[in-house]
Order: sequence, then C-alpha cells, then structure tokens
Amino acid sequence: MQAIFGDKHYDSAPPARRHNNKHTPKSGPVNDMPTPAASLAALLAARPGAHDRPADWRWKLAGLVVHNRMRLAPETDLRLVQVVFFLQELARCQSNTERQRVEEAFPALSQAYGLWHSGPLLARLEVESRILAREPIQTIARKTQLPPATVSAYEQCFFNVLDRIDSPGWITHQIIGPGIHSALDPCDVRTFWFLYAYHGGVFLLERLIDDLLQNGGKNYKHVLRTRLRGSKLPVEKLMMYRALKLRMLKLDNPKSKIGLCLLYFADQFRQSRPPTADCPKVAFDNNLDTFDELLDELQPAEAA
Repeated sequence: MQAIFGDKHYDSAPPARRHNNKHTPKSGPVNDMPTPAASLAALLAARPGAHDRPADWRWKLAGLVVHNRMRLAPETDLRLVQVVFFLQELARCQSNTERQRVEEAFPALSQAYGLWHSGPLLARLEVESRILAREPIQTIARKTQLPPATVSAYEQCFFNVLDRIDSPGWITHQIIGPGIHSALDPCDVRTFWFLYAYHGGVFLLERLIDDLLQNGGKNYKHVLRTRLRGSKLPVEKLMMYRALKLRMLKLDNPKSKIGLCLLYFADQFRQSRPPTADCPKVAFDNNLDTFDELLDELQPAEAA
C-alpha cells in the first residue's frame, strides 16, 4: 500500500466503462502500511470540518489513527471506523492469502482502494468527474460497470465532495485546482474534465470523454490542430472546440493582441443571444467567422 501522503502515479488507459473494472491493489509487500508523519497540522487538515479538507480526508485520518494507535471518539462516523478496521487488518497480514481474506471481508472498500491506488488514470478520473457533475451514484455505477457500493465507498473515502458540492469556492480551489487560472495544458485531462463536469454537468462531460477517446485517448492536442473557420464539424462539437481552445489561450503569447481580441469576442458571445430580428443571422455568423479566424490564427503558437 502506498504511503498516504506520497505522490501517486498512474498509467493512462481508456475510461472504466470500456474495461473490466475489478480493480485490486497491485501485488507487492504485504506489510506496506502507510506511515505518515504524525503532526498536528496533518491531523487538523484531515478533520471533516476543516476549511482546506482534502477529498481523501477519511483515508488520511484513518492512516494517522492506525499509525499512531489513536482512539476513535464514540461519535465517529461509520465509514471512517470501517477504513480504520480495514487498515488495521491489512497491517496484520503476513501473506498474500491473508491479504486476500481482508479484501473479501471489505469488498467495496477494497475495490475502491484498488481503483484509487492502481486503477487506470482515466477510469479514476471518469468516476471523480461524474461525481463532480452531480450524477447519482447508481447511474455512475451503471455507466462505469462498478458496483454501487464501490462507487459510494470511493466517494466517501477518496473523493468526498458531495457534502460540499454546492460550495464553488472550495470545489474550485481544493478539487479542481489552480490550473484554471491560467492557460490549460492540452494534456491536463483532469482539469478539463473536472472544470466542465462541475460547471457543465454530465451532458458536456460525456462529450469531452467521447471526443478524447475518438482522438487517441491521451490529450486534447487535436483540438489545437483543428481549424475552426469553415469547419464541417457538427455545431455542438464546434462550440465545444471553441471553448477548449479559449481555455488553452496564453495571453503572454507573442500575438497577444490577437489574444485580447479573442477575449473581447468571448465576452461578447457570453452576452449574446441567438439570431433574432434585432440581431440578424448574417451578422451573428460573421462574428462567429471572425472569432474562429482569430482562434485559428493563434493556434500555431499555442500548439508549439
């Protein structure tokens, strides 16, 4: 088992619904219990009411409890108690057979841990993004081919955001991250999915997922290579590509004047309405052509 406060590394793979999703931890030493440094700061950060509470606070707090042999208060929530028991049982394992028995005793938690610890990156991101999109647990389970109990355990132990889903400040800074305040890297699939899942819902998230899989399943560099003006793309995809290209825009680009023009047009479109008698379709389409031309003009520098 990986150290709780260590960095996690994953291999890219298509989302969970494309694969057999019985995730279990990779084989390795059986006595590899997480050993975080015991500190007041770590303990306070893992409290459920902490302002900067991480999404995996239960897992981290359980690790601190087990490592430092702390007692749980009687009112401790049942999921945290379960995680503590799970870690305590794993710590006693002396063989892979004993570890397997523990996993059988905690099937949902064990599978959730397997997804978080060693599951394919996109499989994990899909589950987390769907949670951010406020999709029901049962629906997420059906679409990702995971048991509902596993999805619920994953949310509560490794991605606990539902109790704060209506706190955009916390979601933005603690979950989506600071990347949204600058140009997004086309390889930063996590931020793209989290951002549009939270603000655009399941409809937009699923189009982002499908578009990624249809174009190599690794990143959104193909969006930068797509010329928008005169494109025969469906209107829905064209609108999505405009939004993605704008998110990848660097204002410190040598063509910064073009960047400023793009921001002006973006602001205009946020305030615009569909073509009406007061806003003829020809004028509306001309503005779109200008907008796409500016995006395409900036593309070579952005792709570089």
